[in-house]
Amino acid sequence: MLEKLPPEQLERMRPYLFCSDCHEKAAYVSRSTNGRAAHFRSVHLLIDGQVCPQKTLESEKVDTSGYTSVQALKNEEDVFVVDFNFTAEDTTINPRKPKDETGKDGARKRGGYRKFGEASGVGKSEWSRRLSTLLKTLKDDPDFENSHAKIKVFGFEKPINRAFYNTDRFELYQDKLTPGRFPTFFWGSIWNAKHSITGDLWLNTGESKSDLSVIIPKKVFTQISEKYGLTKGDEAAEFEAGWFLLYGWYNKSKRTGKPTLSLLENAIEFITLRLGK
Repeated sequence: MLEKLPPEQLERMRPYLFCSDCHEKAAYVSRSTNGRAAHFRSVHLLIDGQVCPQKTLESEKVDTSGYTSVQALKNEEDVFVVDFNFTAEDTTINPRKPKDETGKDGARKRGGYRKFGEASGVGKSEWSRRLSTLLKTLKDDPDFENSHAKIKVFGFEKPINRAFYNTDRFELYQDKLTPGRFPTFFWGSIWNAKHSITGDLWLNTGESKSDLSVIIPKKVFTQISEKYGLTKGDEAAEFEAGWFLLYGWYNKSKRTGKPTLSLLENAIEFITLRLGK
């Protein structure tokens, strides 16, 4: 068994692991301290137009409560508004609009109210979505990423099919991206995670050092560890075979040419994760 091999021998074997059916590269994920067994993961390719039989079905399905598919939206003017949720704790979402939206001082009350498909006078509907919901939707509904509906971030709207970039297909569009030009959404699978000497965490999307990586600042990593209850001392291993969605920047090293992604700001609100555990 691979997990019984010495670390040096295991590292030599990693580049030669492939799916036996679709022949796509596979990654060996070691046994986690939380009890999860050792296993393999691969992106997998289609075989004669069919899903590779070795592909494991997703164990987590999208909770469709509060989510309407793109096809069910009333018109092209519908807008998904991104709620980055800049609060210490999640408040209860109240779909009913409060009768009194202002306090005694005349200022607008802050509360848990969010717009979920509330039509305006011109027929436009705004659908509030958090990053975690968007990541589930991207994984569950392939058509969502190609939708012509709009996504609104900080008041600016953009077609969904021009706002989300899947890093599993990064080689198809990387030459069209301008480093540091415009922030946007990036999402995809995590190959492994490594700590830098400065304490930052690097989420790698491929096995090569030249592949795209996501840089998580030490401060944000600490918050992520607390939020997801990561195992102390073995946090990096728990990201393997996971998924991420972030809003931020594409960058490229002038010295090495290595592509990287960074958060819009050093804040946990700009990234969401589905761990591999």
